[in-house]
Amino acid sequence: MGYMRHRAMIVTSWNREDILIAHKRAVEIYHRKNMISDVCPVQVNGYSSFAIFPDGSKLGWEDSDRSNSDRHNFIYWLRCQAGQNKWFDWVEVQFGDDERVTKICAHSDEERVYENNRSVF
Repeated sequence: MGYMRHRAMIVTSWNREDILIAHKRAVEIYHRKNMISDVCPVQVNGYSSFAIFPDGSKLGWEDSDRSNSDRHNFIYWLRCQAGQNKWFDWVEVQFGDDERVTKICAHSDEERVYENNRSVF
């Protein structure tokens, strides 16, 4: 038996061009394209979002390891965009854990806290 732990992300931007760039990059990075939603149409104030869904694989399995790597690469890309005048709000969450651990794993506000100390991440 394997251990279940779902990880997902939501990415949002007020800039339509930026969110389309981020979505394109996610599709380029992720090996399972069906995990990525379309960009949600603008609702209010120009904000658009998309989601990256859990892979459904158990920890330690090849799909899980690959999805973890894909997610880390995408988060690294998102973090690098702050220096390129592209701004995204994003969150990585964990839920459905076999030991009932639900949490925010990483988020865009982490970078903003450290910007005053001159650290990008």
